[in-house]
Amino acid sequence: METGSNVGGQLGLYAMPQLALGIGILYNRFALQDTLEGVVEGGNFDIWEFSIFGKYLFLTRGQTHPYVKLMAGGFYSDANVDLTAPGYSVKGDETNFGLGGGVGVQYRIPKKLGLFAEALYMADFTEDTKTYYFGIRCGVNLYFRFRQW
Repeated sequence: METGSNVGGQLGLYAMPQLALGIGILYNRFALQDTLEGVVEGGNFDIWEFSIFGKYLFLTRGQTHPYVKLMAGGFYSDANVDLTAPGYSVKGDETNFGLGGGVGVQYRIPKKLGLFAEALYMADFTEDTKTYYFGIRCGVNLYFRFRQW
């Protein structure tokens, strides 16, 4: 299993107090090191996620709300793999459809901000295979209200 890092943002709308809908963009980078001993020397695998999402928040009396999240969208994958033979590398890219889901917790700061931490499992449906990865994300959400309730 390779580890990586990511950075991105999301913009959402509270359709109801417990339901948030939104869009997101996220850049993931995975470093490849000795993946196949004696063949792969290193490289990187990048995934750009352009997604729509829905969150169902379990409302509590306080500001902290656990939630479930589903997302779908276009994923752009780009690989650059260095082989052990000097000067040889393999490059490739493709645009695919991806799905994801997970759980998280949000600390809602009235009225438009929320700090969050979530764990998501993603599936990137590439042409020849599927790429699965698990991510833990933390950040700040900016939300707008659909209407006053």
